Formats: sequence, C-alpha cells, structure tokens
Amino acid sequence: MEGGESVEDNSKSDDKMVKKEGWVLKQGPPPWKTWKKRWLVLTPTGLSYFSPKGKENKFSLKGSVPATMIATVELMAINKKKGIFGFKVDVPTRTYIFAPQPEKLQLSEKEAQGWRKQVQKVGTLTKKKKKREEKRMLTNPSHAQALYLPLTFFEPSRLQSVSQELEPLSPRAEASARMSRSQPPPTTSSSAKKGSSRHSREKEKEGESKERDRGDREREKKEDKDRKPRHRTGSKDKRSPEGGAKSDGKGRTSERERAKSELKRIDEERKAEIEQVVEKYLKKRDAIIDALVAKEISLIVESHEHEKQAILAQIRVKSIQL
Repeated sequence: MEGGESVEDNSKSDDKMVKKEGWVLKQGPPPWKTWKKRWLVLTPTGLSYFSPKGKENKFSLKGSVPATMIATVELMAINKKKGIFGFKVDVPTRTYIFAPQPEKLQLSEKEAQGWRKQVQKVGTLTKKKKKREEKRMLTNPSHAQALYLPLTFFEPSRLQSVSQELEPLSPRAEASARMSRSQPPPTTSSSAKKGSSRHSREKEKEGESKERDRGDREREKKEDKDRKPRHRTGSKDKRSPEGGAKSDGKGRTSERERAKSELKRIDEERKAEIEQVVEKYLKKRDAIIDALVAKEISLIVESHEHEKQAILAQIRVKSIQL
C-alpha cells in the first residue's frame, strides 16, 4: 500500500494478530525532529515501524514500542490550518509522534483518532493483564518464584551460559532425569546420622577458628599500616601501555569492550528503552528483581530475536558499571 491509501483496521487478522497497520509520517527524536515515512504495525505486544527498502518494496524494521511501556496516547494537531492531525505515544524514556497519511486530507483527524483508540486499547489490555499476573503471583507463591530473577542472573558468566541452559534436554537425558526423580531417597541409619551431625559440628568449629585467625591477621595489617608514615604520591596513569581502555582491576576490560562493540548493532531508541529498564532496577541491589521488570526485558528480547546477543551485552555492561 502506498502513501496515499487509507490506514486499514486489520483486527480480524488472527494469523498475525495485527490490530492496525498503514503508512504514517514519524517525527524523529530531538534536536532534528525530521519527518520520515514509515509503515506502522500495531499488535497485542506493541507498535513496530518499518522503512521501505529497495525497488522490491521490502521492509526493514527501524524500531518498536513495547505495549508494557505505553503510558498515555493523545490526539494532537500537527498543522491545524491545513487540517493535519496525528497522535503521540508517551513511554518512560521518550515521546513518539506519528501522523497518519489518509487518502484524503479531510480524513486526517478521523484516521489519527482511530489510531489513538486502538493503541490506547492495547496499552490498557496489557496493564490489566499485568495486574492479573500480579494477583496470580500473590495467590500462587510457586508461580511467583518461577518468574523472579536473582541479581546473579545478570552476571557476565551467567549471561554467557543462558542459551545453553535454555536448550531442551535430549530424549536420553530427559528419561534419565525422570528415573532419578521417581527413585526414593536413600535411607540413613541412626549411627550414620550421628556421625554426620558430629562431623558437621567439627566443621563449624574449624570454620569459626579460621574466621578468628583471619580477623586477627586483618587487625595486625591495619595496625602496621597505621604505624607506617604516609607519603603523598602523584597521580598515575591508569591507562594500559597500549593506550587502551581503563581496566577496573577485575579482568573485565576485554569483556566490556566486546560488549560495547556489540551495542553498535542496536537501534538508539531500543537502547534507551533497555537502559531505562536495567538502570532503574539494578540500582536497587535487591535480592530479587521484580517479576514484571524481568518480563519487560524478556519482551524486548523476544521482539528483536535477531539482536538478542547485542541486547544481552547492553545488560551486561550496565551490571558491570553498577
């Protein structure tokens, strides 16, 4: 469909779950705020916009707005004298502005109003779904525990092995796991239990002794350090001999540089979305991350599966910096 045709409502497209799609003009982020032609698609998961590519009229994904991040949707007058209307979508990180391109200019306000209602409906349904999930997690602790992610999930070593852990088991491994679950736990005699408890008490005493020795050594080091005269030293260059990036002393320089190179493949708008979610919740340093935030991150990853590694790299960089 070309730019002069009307935006159509495709809410009955059950195969692709497309609620609405059509040509629009999208305003770029400040300071330029240039208008560019985009093909806009609304689904239950959010908004996605594409740019035409090549003579074959193929499309290239330029960005998306997850439904979970839609705050408000409002109708706005782009040019009131000419009768050009659009709608704006507010998310925590920025504001998106779209102007539909109907067949006739007189239909501009009607088309923009139709888009506004559909986008607002998707955002409202998503919020209701989130509330139902919160209620289900409160009534079913096992379900809530399954959705919560510990902070250690975002450690670099953990992220590198996520894909391997999510791979399905082979038929042989799955059968072996079922057999191990079906077998009863081994019984222990009373004498074995007594020996085990005695051994555990000895281990505890040994651990306490080591802890006291460690504390004594630390106090001695501190006293020696206080007795030594302090000399003012000049600033040292913390950069590597090759002029590379500054090392944090934990062997993470190469990891960070590798992650930054991967970030170049992420669209700037999606990078801002991911950074807003990650910074907001990693700074809390809680024992667990809110289940809804974990779902927001997973939705971003699912929406851009072809850039999954780059998105995980963004999360890895933020966890290292914090």
